[in-house]
Amino acid sequence: MIRFVVHLGLAAWYGYILYYDRNLTDEYLPIKGNYWSKFIWLTHIDLCMQFLYHSFATLMTTCSSLRNSCRKSFDFLATSLVFPIAATVVTLFWSLTFIDPGALADPQAQKILAIAFFNHSIHTLPLPAMIVDFILWKHQRPEKSKTFKILLIFSSLYLIEIYYVNSITGKWPYPILAELPPPLRLLFIVACMAVLFMAFLVGDLINYVVGGEKEYQSIRITQSPSVPNYGTLIDKPEEGYRVIYA
Repeated sequence: MIRFVVHLGLAAWYGYILYYDRNLTDEYLPIKGNYWSKFIWLTHIDLCMQFLYHSFATLMTTCSSLRNSCRKSFDFLATSLVFPIAATVVTLFWSLTFIDPGALADPQAQKILAIAFFNHSIHTLPLPAMIVDFILWKHQRPEKSKTFKILLIFSSLYLIEIYYVNSITGKWPYPILAELPPPLRLLFIVACMAVLFMAFLVGDLINYVVGGEKEYQSIRITQSPSVPNYGTLIDKPEEGYRVIYA
């Protein structure tokens, strides 16, 4: 019941913020008339991801068949993508804003972000919301190698997108990218990617502290055809392992 209330509330709130954002920022689209160009902002990617994730989590709390069939994918998505992106958005925004308010937002954007509830909804709420999610679900912890691959793919696609939009419009999603010379711009991008990977490691630690289990390891059981009761185990497998019969 607690899961349902929390996720439904967050999904409804993020849905409202998406609606509010559309009415508020349509005239500032990087490519005029192209809503999808808004995805050059990592904050907007995170906002959409939070809405979709908490909407799906709400369904997971109400449908046992969905919970049984999709739990592993749900856990992987939460720990490997949703939390790291949320933590990265919150960390980078507030740290860079503290250093230089103009680094991530031009004067027009600063006027929009002056709306406190909107700013905190997209730049503060995602991280505590995902920490609460970790406490409620105690997600299965993913393999680090799989997660690093996913984060690398996501980072690469995001970089392709912002460079593509820049090639069309001559604009960067954040003022700091326009101000830095190419070598320092590349260094800044690498540093931001490092924050994303570190965010996953911090999230994995939080998940471990609240009781999340490691991804199941496999035990392969092989028996000869001469054994009458083929494919059975006398003793139950150890907790945390998945049995594959061969």
